[in-house]
Amino acid sequence: MSGSVVPASIGCVVMLTTLIAQSPALRIELSEAQSLSLTLEELRSMPRSRATADRQGSKATYEGVWLVDLLRRAGIDVGRAPLQGAGVTSVVVITATDGYEAVFALAELDPADAQARVLVADTRDGRSLMEDEGPLRLVASGDRFPVRWLKHVARITVVSGAGRTGR
Repeated sequence: MSGSVVPASIGCVVMLTTLIAQSPALRIELSEAQSLSLTLEELRSMPRSRATADRQGSKATYEGVWLVDLLRRAGIDVGRAPLQGAGVTSVVVITATDGYEAVFALAELDPADAQARVLVADTRDGRSLMEDEGPLRLVASGDRFPVRWLKHVARITVVSGAGRTGR
């Protein structure tokens, strides 16, 4: 199961779990029967990207995998064509281990928009993230204020706009 891609539709869950005797892993759940598990080592073997940001008066360079690339690996078709239908109103909810959440519109993550670059980082300035930040941290360098920069990313959920009620 590790490293395999399964077909998906909007409505997947990505979860950070700690496996006994193994490094933390990113688990992408598409349904009860379909999932993709990535170890930290597998994440590090994916195409790497960098985001430099001014944090509290000092520059820091984070490295990791673009959130959109993880969503694509899970089977979510984002950034390759204009979103239509439920994709336009779908959202991505990222949850930290302390329950803090950040929300992005799926359309907001289109990589054609330079401000949309959201990184799931595992290093800062060439070193693994400190214990108080990681092992995985969300870096939304295009945000004017870092309120969506989550430490200890625990779960990423794509919620389809088609499933919403109360319109």
